[in-house]
Amino acid sequence: MATVRLATKDEIADWNAHLLDNPGGGEFFHTTAFAKIKTNSRWQSVFLYVDGVYVLVLEAKLGLLGKLWYIPMGLPLAPDKATLTHLKQLARSHHVFAIKTEFALEASAQTRTQLEKSGFDRATDVQPTTSTIWVDLKDKDEKALLESFDGKTRYNIRQAQKSPITCKEVAIDDESCRKFYDLLTETAADRFGIRPFEYYAKFWQSFAAIDQGKFFFAFDEDDNLLSADFIMLLGNKASRKDAASLRQKTVRGAPALLELYVMTTLQQAGVTAYDLCGSPSSDQLHNQENPLYGIGKFKSGFSDKVTDYIGTYQLPIAPLRSMLWTKFVERLVRKLFYMRHGQAFY
Repeated sequence: MATVRLATKDEIADWNAHLLDNPGGGEFFHTTAFAKIKTNSRWQSVFLYVDGVYVLVLEAKLGLLGKLWYIPMGLPLAPDKATLTHLKQLARSHHVFAIKTEFALEASAQTRTQLEKSGFDRATDVQPTTSTIWVDLKDKDEKALLESFDGKTRYNIRQAQKSPITCKEVAIDDESCRKFYDLLTETAADRFGIRPFEYYAKFWQSFAAIDQGKFFFAFDEDDNLLSADFIMLLGNKASRKDAASLRQKTVRGAPALLELYVMTTLQQAGVTAYDLCGSPSSDQLHNQENPLYGIGKFKSGFSDKVTDYIGTYQLPIAPLRSMLWTKFVERLVRKLFYMRHGQAFY
C-alpha cells in the first residue's frame, strides 16, 4: 500500500543520510543545505516521505490561490496511481492548488505519455536548460581519464600544464566567495543573468557547512584567479553547480586543467559520477546559434553523452486555480518578482 506523509522529526534530523537511500542516490536540491537557502519569506520547506522516497518540497503562499508546491529535480520515478492519490490528498489537506516538479527522468515519448496519463501537464521550465553532461569517473586513473576526453580538450590541458598554473581547493569563506562572485560577474556580463552576491555566498557557505560543497580555483604565477568551480557533493555523486573563468584568456586551457584537477580530486573522495551541470539538448549541441553553444562545446570535450531530462510538469490539485496560475498569474508573478528583486522567483 502506498504511503505518502510528512517526514518525522527523526527523519528530518538525519535527512541527508536518508536521501542516499533514494533511487539514484538522492538529489542535490533535496538536501538540508538547499532547504536552508530557499527557506525565507517566500518559500518554506516541507519534508515528505513519498512511498519510499524522501522528497524536499518548497511551499509558496500565493494569496487567494492557496499554496504552490515546487519540487526541484523532483521525484526519481513516475508515481503510480495509488501514490498519486495519496499525494493529492496530502496536498489538499495543506491547501495546495498545484504541484510543480522537474522529474529526474530522461526524456522519451513513453515517459511523456505516462506522465500525461497520470494527470501531469507540461509546465514552464524553471531551469534555463533541462539537459546536462555526466562524466563517468569510475575505475579510471588520470591517464585513462585524459584519454576519455576529446583531442582539443587534451591539447588545451597540455598547453596549460606548460604554464605556471596552480589548481587547488580553497576554503569557502567571505573572501573566497567575493573572489568567485567577481569572476562570475565578469563571465556572465552580456551573456546571462546572475543572482545577487548574498544569494551565492549563502548557497556556497551552506553547502560547505555540512561538507557538501567545495571551491576549486586555478591561479596564475602572480596569484591572479583564472578559473573557479563550486562543486556540490552527495554520496558518490558531484555536480559543478557554478563556474567562472576569465573571458580574456591569458593562459590557454586553464579551465580545462582545473576540471582535470577537480575530477581527480573527486575520485580520491570516492565520487564516481560527475555532473557538469547544464548543456544544450542533445539535438542542439552542435547548433552554433544556440545561446548555450559555447558552454556545450567546452563540456562535451569531457564527455560526448548528453542527458536530456523530461522537463517540468505540473500536477493540478485544484484544477481551476492551477489553470489560472499556469495561464495568467505565474508569468506576471515571475516578471514582477524579477523587476523588484533582480532575481528569479523560483
